[in-house]
Amino acid sequence: MALKINPDDTVACVNRARNHLKNNEITKVHPLIRRLKEIDSRPSHIPGLSPLSAAHNTIALAYNKLGLSCAALKHYDAALRVDPLNSDCYLGKGEVLVRMSKHQGRANALKTLNEGVSCVKKYIAEFNVLNLAKGKDPRESPLPRDNKAVNNVYAVILLARALNERSRRLEKEYAQEALEYLDLVLTHSEGSVYALYQVGDERRLMDNFDGEESALNLLKRAIDIRESSLLYHSYALAILKSERLKYEERFRAVSNMTSTTSQNGANDQDHAMDAALEQVAKLLKHALKLSPVGSTEISLDLAEIYCSLNRKSEAESMFNNILESSNPVDRELAYRKFGRFLIKIGNFPRGDEMIEEAIKLRLHASHDEVAMKQLEETVTILAEHFKNENATREKFWLDQLIQINPSLADDHPTRNGPKSSRQRGK
Repeated sequence: MALKINPDDTVACVNRARNHLKNNEITKVHPLIRRLKEIDSRPSHIPGLSPLSAAHNTIALAYNKLGLSCAALKHYDAALRVDPLNSDCYLGKGEVLVRMSKHQGRANALKTLNEGVSCVKKYIAEFNVLNLAKGKDPRESPLPRDNKAVNNVYAVILLARALNERSRRLEKEYAQEALEYLDLVLTHSEGSVYALYQVGDERRLMDNFDGEESALNLLKRAIDIRESSLLYHSYALAILKSERLKYEERFRAVSNMTSTTSQNGANDQDHAMDAALEQVAKLLKHALKLSPVGSTEISLDLAEIYCSLNRKSEAESMFNNILESSNPVDRELAYRKFGRFLIKIGNFPRGDEMIEEAIKLRLHASHDEVAMKQLEETVTILAEHFKNENATREKFWLDQLIQINPSLADDHPTRNGPKSSRQRGK
C-alpha cells in the first residue's frame, strides 16, 4: 500500500521488489527497478541500512536471478560505494564472481575467484559464521537471502564452491579445504534440508560419489525429509553424473575384451545407460511438476535427456516452451541446444535457423570453455554443410567462426576457409 501513497518511497520499493523475488515473479521487478534507479540518495542514520544501497542491492538481486552477471555486479558495486557496511552485498557479489569465473580462461578465472573469496570472507567475518546457525527451510533459490541462518550456511558453501573451482583450475590442493568447509556445514546444521541440499549439490559438482556422505546419499536424505523441485533436480543430475562415470568405466573394460564379447558388453552397457536416462527423465519430470512456476533449467535438462533417448517430439516440445521465455539468457541456451540436436539428427535447415538465433543473443550469455568449444564445433559443421550448397550461408558461418575464435583468422586460409580448433589439433 505504501507504493500507492508515495511512489518515491525507497523502502517500500525495495520491500515490494524483494517480495516479487521471493515469489520468483521476475517480470514484476522490472518496473520497480526503473523506479529505484530514479530515486536520489537519502542519508541513513544506521550504518549498513542505507535506502539507496538497499535499492541497488535489490536491483543486483534481480539481475543475479536472471543470470545477468555483469549487470548484477555493477549494482552490487554501486550499493557498496553508497554504503560499504552493507554486508549482504559482499555475499551476493561473491556469488556472482564465483559464477563468472566458470566462463573465463584460467588466468582471469583465478583473479576473479580471489576477489570472490575476499567478498565472501568479509561476510563470514562480519557475522562470525564459524558459529553456524541452523538453516531449517529448503529454498527454491538462494535469492533473496533475508534469513541470516540460511545466509550463513550459504556463505560457507559458496566459499567451498570457490575453492572447488580453484581445484578445477589445476590447483588441486584446494579440494580438501573445500571438503572441510562442506563437512563444517553438515556438523553445525544438524541435518537440515537446506544444508543437505547445498552440500550434496556441491559434492555432485566435485565428482564425489564415494563414501557414506556422498552427493547421492545427502540429496536422498534431504528428499526423504521434504519433497522439493530443487532437490529432485539436483538428485537427478547426481544420478546422471554417477551413471556416466560408471558407463565410462564399463566402456574401458569392454574395450579390452575380444571382439564378440566386446560387442555384447557394449550392447549391455548401452541398455544400462538408457535405463539410467529413463530414471533421470522421470525424476526431472517430477521436479518440473513440483516447481510452482516452472523452471527453465529443469526443462532444458529434461529436453537434453529426451535428445539422448532420441525422443524427438518430446524434446522439441520442451525446447519450444523454453523459447517463449522472456529471459534472453534462457532463449540463447535453448536455441543453441535445440540447434545442436536438430543438426545431429540431420535437420540442417531448422538447425541453421536455431543456431543463428542463438548467435544473435550471444551478447546476453556467459559461455564457459565447454560451451564455446561446442558452439565452435557446431558452427564448423554448418560451414562445412553449406560449402557445396549455399555459398552465402557458408560465408556467414565462416565469419561467425572467426568471431567465436579470433585466433582462426591468424591461420593461413585454405580452400575450405579457416580451420576450427578441432581441425588444427589433428
